[in-house]
Amino acid sequence: MPDAKKLISVPVDKDTFGVRLRLAIAAKATTADQLARRTGVSPNTISRYLSDATMPSLETAVSLARVLGVSLAFFEYENVNL
Repeated sequence: MPDAKKLISVPVDKDTFGVRLRLAIAAKATTADQLARRTGVSPNTISRYLSDATMPSLETAVSLARVLGVSLAFFEYENVNL
């Protein structure tokens, strides 16, 4: 049986928190609104993270990572398993 994890590589010039968050949302087959409900973060704030208009606190980033099933490192490094 093939490993369900995929290696994601994002070009460094496009490697932002918002890009990584969008990738994790898509990989989890969820929506930004569902993520907002599950983390207690407003949909507007999730939208601001996705557009890189603002960054989450460490506590919020940990919550996002937990709900999306990724490590906190996923939001920081170029090549990570998703």
